[in-house]
Formats: sequence, structure tokens, C-alpha cells
Amino acid sequence: MGDLRDQLKKAGLIGKKDLKRLAHEERVKRKKEGRDAAEREKAKAREAFRKKQEEKAARDRALQEKRNQVLRKKEEVARLKALVESRKVVDRGRERKFFFVDRAGWVPYLEMGQETARLLEAGNLGIVELPWERQGVFALVPREVAHQIKVLDPECVLFLAGERR
Repeated sequence: MGDLRDQLKKAGLIGKKDLKRLAHEERVKRKKEGRDAAEREKAKAREAFRKKQEEKAARDRALQEKRNQVLRKKEEVARLKALVESRKVVDRGRERKFFFVDRAGWVPYLEMGQETARLLEAGNLGIVELPWERQGVFALVPREVAHQIKVLDPECVLFLAGERR
């Protein structure tokens, strides 16, 4: 504190009378608080700083966890998309309509050939919703692919004969 007073005196902002008054107030404050008041104040400041650092670290960890969850979800969708795109069954037949229930409770249908419908009813094929596409886009996939998708996202598998949703 003495350095600051010296600088203020040199700048002409404080006089001798004010210097004496400030020195007296500082002595009274030290006597009132005791000898180790400055140490206690420094310890308090260190503790407050440590707490702020811990809170910041906790916030950073939570934010990083959210980022990791988003990244995992994107990777999961990419893996699901690759799996469906590589193994989906394309049927150009339009002889039969196959009705099923989607996530929203609606009853859409897919038009398919008789052989594909038999495979679907037998449980060799399944109907999955493609969450990365607009709502209401479905694909036919083999049973083993439907099981793999069910592990990643059970809500995507809309119909698989012999199993409950």
C-alpha cells in the first residue's frame, strides 16, 4: 500500500495530511483484525479461486459430455444408414399392399410383390423407418439387419414377424 501512496503523492493527488490519515486507518485496521488477517484474506481468495476453477471444470466436463453424446448419435445414425443402404430389399412389384403401424400410430402401407409379402409375413424381412430421411420413409431389410438396427435404435424397427415392438 505504501507504493501506491508514494505514487499518489508524487502525482500531487494526495497531501501529507491525507497520507497520515491513511497510514493511521491502516494501523487501526491491522490492530483490529489481528496480525494474520492478511493471510486469512489471501487464503479466502485462494479458496474462492479454487472453487471457481472447479465449477468451470465441471461445466466444461458436462459440455464435453454433451458434445460426445451428439457425436455418438451421429455415428450411430451413420452406421444405421450404411447398414440399411447396403442391405435394403428393393421390390418393384405392386400386386399387394402391406399395412403396418408406424411410430406415430398411423397405418401406412407398402406396395410389394407377392413373394416379398410372403417373406415379410414369414419373418425373413422386416420394415424399418429411416430416421435420417423425412418422416414416413420406410425400407425393407433382411431379418438379421433388422435385429442389428433394433440393437442400435429399437424404435426404428416397425414390423418384424414373430416379435413385438
